Amino acid sequence: MNDVILGLHDGHNAAAAIFKDRRIVAAVQEERITRLKNQAGIPHKAIKDIYALVTYYLGMTPLEHEYKVMGLAPYLGGPAKAREYAQIFHSLLEFGPHAPLVWKRRAGVPPVHCAYRFIQNLLRRKRFDALAAGLQQFTEDMLLQWVRNCVLETGIRTVALSGGVFMNVKANARILALPEVDRLFIFPSCGDESNSIGAAYHAYAQSCIAQGQAVEIEPLGPLYWGRGFDDAQAEQALRAFSGRSRLRFEHVSDIERRTAEMLAKGEIVARAKGRMEFGARALGNRSILARADDTRTVRIINDMIKNRDFWMPFAPAVLAERAEDYYVKPKPVFAPYMIIAFDSRPETRAKYIAGQHPYDFTARPQEVTETWNPDFHRLLKEFEAITGEGIILNTSFNLHGYPIVYRPEDALDVLDRSGLKYLALANWWVSKET
Repeated sequence: MNDVILGLHDGHNAAAAIFKDRRIVAAVQEERITRLKNQAGIPHKAIKDIYALVTYYLGMTPLEHEYKVMGLAPYLGGPAKAREYAQIFHSLLEFGPHAPLVWKRRAGVPPVHCAYRFIQNLLRRKRFDALAAGLQQFTEDMLLQWVRNCVLETGIRTVALSGGVFMNVKANARILALPEVDRLFIFPSCGDESNSIGAAYHAYAQSCIAQGQAVEIEPLGPLYWGRGFDDAQAEQALRAFSGRSRLRFEHVSDIERRTAEMLAKGEIVARAKGRMEFGARALGNRSILARADDTRTVRIINDMIKNRDFWMPFAPAVLAERAEDYYVKPKPVFAPYMIIAFDSRPETRAKYIAGQHPYDFTARPQEVTETWNPDFHRLLKEFEAITGEGIILNTSFNLHGYPIVYRPEDALDVLDRSGLKYLALANWWVSKET
């Protein structure tokens, strides 16, 4: 990996794990990491902490519900109003003229970790949607300027990003669109949970260098790193569970076709098959699936199981070869991780309206390839053969506030405790008697 800028926002992420000091930005050249700027003594978590404080101020859980604030932001009604309220937050931080790779507190602003009352006074009596929009605009402004500064400082136009702030799919989209950026990689599920991955990469690279060997690290690839289960294990769980709940189940030779047929009829189907996904996004193997062309689907799924806030969007899974039919990319990029948002194409927007943000019509897709997930890809191909569309709604398979299901027993428990009616469990079709 040569000539890459690594941007490290909050210091707790896979890329940060390769730096003992967890600095903010570094360059990778000739298999060596060069630290470009030392963030010591500067509030390097300031953007994250500001977002968390505003999340708390709006009555939500900080370090958990920031995505809800991001989802609320578009409802204010346009970038002009968002920029107006962004000035509240721009009064807190700035880039120094002699240190453009780091930000600093403006004069008179206390350290962010103890600035709640200070920020509370700035926000008092402001509309909740205005604060969400202003905060999101400020975050995008700061990250865009930071990336521009890094490219200008180094001349490197390939950028890799990680850290929890880069779970912000709207900011990621704007970074991708920057003319200064040729190529962009964002580590999927890039919060603290990925520290061990970066540590393992670093240990391997250091070992290779010490032995005079080339550092050859495969691209990240698919994230199905969890445990899987086979048909026999699924059957064992089904028979053990059948005494607890009234279930009907049958082994199906082509479960992908059965699932696609039921989805095409408008049914909602939970799917648990293969190895579980790593990270925060369900990528088809522990997912709830539905047609994406009917907004009533969103209410039905919320009533059944999810209980999401009404303004929050669901996301689509799409055949990678059909991606360009449904949304616009500012630059060619493979998007398999639900880590970046795109504008939907007006001419095909209605085809997956339930998988877009209901106000600004953006979507954070999972692009599915046969190489990465052949079974899920075939399910989408079967759905395409029936309906003509290679896109469906995909949301995580879990009860609200609980982790995504892992074992077959977990999947059956959620089926039993929710309003779900159908489950594709390995190659078993399960239906719940009502």
